[in-house]
Amino acid sequence: MVSFFERNGCFIRCETREGPDGTYEIVVTESSGEERVEQFASAKELDARLADLENYFRIAGWYGPYGRRS
Repeated sequence: MVSFFERNGCFIRCETREGPDGTYEIVVTESSGEERVEQFASAKELDARLADLENYFRIAGWYGPYGRRS
């Protein structure tokens, strides 16, 4: 799943995916192009972290997520 956050014409991209070794990952690509990957042992941990990230982005003035599945 890929979602985007927007602020003042800049975007942050968040992708959730299954990792190569059966883990789960969140890949955050900043508007600068810098990318970071966080790994989780379970989908439950990934979901909790994603909710934290989305809340952080909203508090920081980012709009979104866009492209998120319902």
